[in-house]
Amino acid sequence: MVVPLAGCGSNRSSDLGERARFEKPAGWTWTAATTEGEHPVAIGPGMIRRDLEREDEVHPNINLREVSFDGGPERMPDWIKRNLEFTTNTFNITTTHTTTAGELTAFETDGGTEGWRVVLENNRFHRRLVHIQYYFLVEKTVYILTFTRPAANPEKDKELDQLADQTARSFR
Repeated sequence: MVVPLAGCGSNRSSDLGERARFEKPAGWTWTAATTEGEHPVAIGPGMIRRDLEREDEVHPNINLREVSFDGGPERMPDWIKRNLEFTTNTFNITTTHTTTAGELTAFETDGGTEGWRVVLENNRFHRRLVHIQYYFLVEKTVYILTFTRPAANPEKDKELDQLADQTARSFR
């Protein structure tokens, strides 16, 4: 069974690489998300996960969404925290979904764009997912780069988290 993670959609690749504001990792594939409008998504190589005595092939992915914002950089941390509170409260309503957010930390791209990074852990049924979100304010738009991966093992998790940071540093 092949299981795409949140944000994955159709297999169209048209000009997604040109529209994306980040460089996809080598060996990953461009696709378009079909939820919340079309936006660039890069899908990584599949990983075999064994949960509850079954095997699933899951794919880490990175997607980029844009949100209009009418405030300045000083308002961003509060705005992000409110969004995280909404997300974590929404998923904690049921016992099958729980999401916890880590601390918001400063983050800077290779091009000097300042932003914020936060890690969310989502325990969804039998599969634990990790979402690393990067928020960048450019003029009146917030760009949210989300890296989603399954929790595999500490060595693989660290490798993928470093890949997420490297990709986020390429944001332009």
